[in-house]
Amino acid sequence: MEAGAAAKAPDVALLSFLLSDQPYALPLEQVREVLALPPEVAALPRTDAAMLGVTSLRGALLPLVSTAVLLGLEAAPLGPQSRVIVAVLGDARVGLVVDRMTSILRAPPDALGPVPRVLNRGAGEAQVDAMLRLPDGALVSVLAPERLFRDESVAQILEDGRRAKAMETKARAAPAAAQRFLVFSLGSEAYALPIAAVEEVVRLPEKLTRLPRAPAYVTGVMSLRGAVIPVIAQRERFGVEGAAPAGRPRVVICRLGELSVGFAVDAVTEILEVADDRLARAPDLTGAGGVFDRVAQVDADGRVLLVVDPRALLEKAEADLLADLLREAPAAS
Repeated sequence: MEAGAAAKAPDVALLSFLLSDQPYALPLEQVREVLALPPEVAALPRTDAAMLGVTSLRGALLPLVSTAVLLGLEAAPLGPQSRVIVAVLGDARVGLVVDRMTSILRAPPDALGPVPRVLNRGAGEAQVDAMLRLPDGALVSVLAPERLFRDESVAQILEDGRRAKAMETKARAAPAAAQRFLVFSLGSEAYALPIAAVEEVVRLPEKLTRLPRAPAYVTGVMSLRGAVIPVIAQRERFGVEGAAPAGRPRVVICRLGELSVGFAVDAVTEILEVADDRLARAPDLTGAGGVFDRVAQVDADGRVLLVVDPRALLEKAEADLLADLLREAPAAS
């Protein structure tokens, strides 16, 4: 490296979600899983208003906390879109309940700025660490998870989280190696994708630029922070029948070799941590084209997900074709 040349700082990875219709985010490195709200939550007597109760997660109790209450916001009614963000804060594990998970974001460090002092006077001022400005000008409040439980009134929740993590560790003879997966849906089926292969999750743009001579499943290209990203219709690739559900689909951005590709899916629902001993080689599925390389048993009741091999989503010839087409493509609008 030449003198004076500074190495480029790595992008910041964030999990974004909604609270009271406002966007917030947490550092992805502190998020272990994102789960649907469990059907059974045991309420505890004489606890802080933020404490919703406890639930069982792989044999250990997980305290569930209203993130909105921690921030001094009016908590929305819990519903089917509510999610539990399982966050690891030091030696504690806590379930942060949010209204809805929205996306995974990656942004350069210079896109993060301090919270303006004039705005930093609300109930959640100590927990908001920075403001992220998105390319469209929208602002996202980035929380500082380690500050969420500073007040004495909620300190006991964090202590419960420490006990929950200790119980889970004790329940295992030895800590099992595990991998994290992003779960997406197509129609009525759900699939898992290694989160290490995922760069971002964004909303499908209302308009895509069509590519001439592209395969039918390439719906077009989109622009993401100056890069042109081809978008693949996974419904067509997987042969999903029926109409797509209401709402704008999501695009899962993956990097395959030198090419970044977006896979359009109906929804992104969870982030799961699966122990290696819960992963098995996928059976030979006729017509699957080698897309699924493993199966993951994610629940004690036998729920199984097919794990997508990101390298198999595009055959080499198709990847080469897309790369050639991108060199000829107009800039996406």
